Amino acid sequence: MAPLTLLVLLLALSVWFYHDSIGLYPSFNHAWSQADWLAIAVKFCERGYNFFLPATFNLLTDDGVTGAGFPLPAYLAALLMGLTGQEAPGLMRGVTLAAGLGGLRALFALVRRASGSALKGGIVALFAFFSPIYVFYQANFLPSVPAAAAALAGYYWFYLALEADNQSREARWHLVVAVAWLTLAAAMRTPFALPLLCTLGHVVLLQSQRPALVGRGALLVIYGTAFSLLIAEFQYNEHLNQAYHGALFLARPRSFTSWAQAVEVTQTVREYWLWSLLSKPQWLLLLLAGGALVGQQGRRLFRNEWVGHWLALSAGGLVYYVLMGQQFAIHDYYLLDTFFLPLVLAFAGSVASIRLTQRRPAQLAIMAGTLLLSGTAAWKARAEQLRRITPLATDKSVLTRDNFASSARWLDSLGVPHTATILVLDAYSYNLPLLLAHRRGWTMLQNRKSAQDLSAANVRAALSLPADYVITQNATYAQEVVNRYPGIAAYLQPIANNGRLSLWRIRKVPLVAHWQLRTDMETPLDTIMWLNTASISAGPAASGRRAARLAGGRATGLAFHQTVAQLGLRAGQQLLFSARYQAGSEAGAVLVVSLALEAGAPPYWQQTVVCRATRPGEWEPLGAAFTLPAPHAAIDVLTVGIRESGAGEISLDDWEMSILP
Repeated sequence: MAPLTLLVLLLALSVWFYHDSIGLYPSFNHAWSQADWLAIAVKFCERGYNFFLPATFNLLTDDGVTGAGFPLPAYLAALLMGLTGQEAPGLMRGVTLAAGLGGLRALFALVRRASGSALKGGIVALFAFFSPIYVFYQANFLPSVPAAAAALAGYYWFYLALEADNQSREARWHLVVAVAWLTLAAAMRTPFALPLLCTLGHVVLLQSQRPALVGRGALLVIYGTAFSLLIAEFQYNEHLNQAYHGALFLARPRSFTSWAQAVEVTQTVREYWLWSLLSKPQWLLLLLAGGALVGQQGRRLFRNEWVGHWLALSAGGLVYYVLMGQQFAIHDYYLLDTFFLPLVLAFAGSVASIRLTQRRPAQLAIMAGTLLLSGTAAWKARAEQLRRITPLATDKSVLTRDNFASSARWLDSLGVPHTATILVLDAYSYNLPLLLAHRRGWTMLQNRKSAQDLSAANVRAALSLPADYVITQNATYAQEVVNRYPGIAAYLQPIANNGRLSLWRIRKVPLVAHWQLRTDMETPLDTIMWLNTASISAGPAASGRRAARLAGGRATGLAFHQTVAQLGLRAGQQLLFSARYQAGSEAGAVLVVSLALEAGAPPYWQQTVVCRATRPGEWEPLGAAFTLPAPHAAIDVLTVGIRESGAGEISLDDWEMSILP
């Protein structure tokens, strides 16, 4: 297989794999990180191409500046954006795709050089291309594939260095180029420092077995420079994070906290990511190639210097797995950073070293089997790609992307300046909504494990940020924001709504409730205003020792009712409700608010809010805001009550209500 033939084949496969995703904004798996990297590229373009001040749209850090490793792919994408006058996401996807294909070209050249067979080189390059995880991130925004590609280029030049005459200028030059590529890989993604360390160990150990590849002084200069640059890069990123008071990217280990967690994460990785790292046909190909090599060479194989190199590289990946273990459960690209390279090199070494039989029937059988498994691997990779880019309707990355897709033009039409800052209250990620709205600002995240999650305290604090506008998503606002902090209604003044998004201003003076009521269930309730008070009993409670219960087939639980006159209700007022509830895995709470002509009569107006337990057995917030209609008469009755949804018991505590003018 000629290099040009391989390139044409890879480009044709790329069209097949990426024709339906190459132009998409960040979405699907890890859209969070994807959006951060695209935001860096766009900001490079807009801020004058200062490579040493990467920034995003999020003002969580001062001026949006954040340490970002060595953001070369984002910078190259920014240059393309400047040249074309477009900030299209496909430009950055194209950069990572070009890098990925370049890495496969280097892998092809490495195997061809080692085996003397271009066909073997092509088989190995296609093997790497068909890795489902490589396919997904190869035309993406993350730097993992460019880093892996740089590492493959480094190994090609390292192999040339080992082939060259010892102490020759050619050997030194090849080693310098190899170390440069490996250093670039490590600068983009820290785990790729492992190949750099392994090549150093390889060269040092060889010096005791044969004449030195290069002199000790040259070796010290080459690798000393590489590690000095990596240390300098790390320190500079630390400086940025300290000088600009924060960082968007993880820069510290997140190791397992216990053996039980290590087992749990490993089981998760095996269940969700094992067949993404390599598909089943690829694992079979790897086992067959490795088994054939062991069968041919036997014990001699373990005296090969490259086997020791591979074992060291794999052991380094395992060490990194322990250091960053918590990340692996939900970040499949960490496997691309650590274990993809050893697996590809294992297959490459096996294929390059296998002596093929000279018997024609056997050759045809091997070729047919390889083609069959390769074709199946291609089909599996495409199926996995389609699965990833065809998410569930509830995928919040896609929901956010679609809701904000035309938000920049919408804000422009409303006269919102590009310099205005916005606060997105129910964002999926730090940068995705801001990137699409093309405004800087802050985001409060739907992710409940984030420091910027939508807890009541965080939302209250966010309202004090110097944001010019607030944006919420209509589909998630009630459940994600109001449910956790109904009081938000007193602070937001509506400006516009396009059916997907709502634009608000933060009131300088929040609305003051003209009526309020609160009970923690500890003191007896007035049975004139309250129904089903017998449901209150001692037991588990969010505060105190008593809470209302709903179980045993009872249709309704605790309820409040008063007349329109007693409450002073008028059309357009907002009723705010909040409480804490506890439910089992199959139970939920339904909050019902209604207006009726008299107590017990069918309501002429009714609204409900359903909350399913997201953390069964724990106390969770139940909140809502209702805009009240015009009452028919002063004697109409407003009722607020709880019903059960599903089986099991519900406990309710800390009931609060207020009416805003």
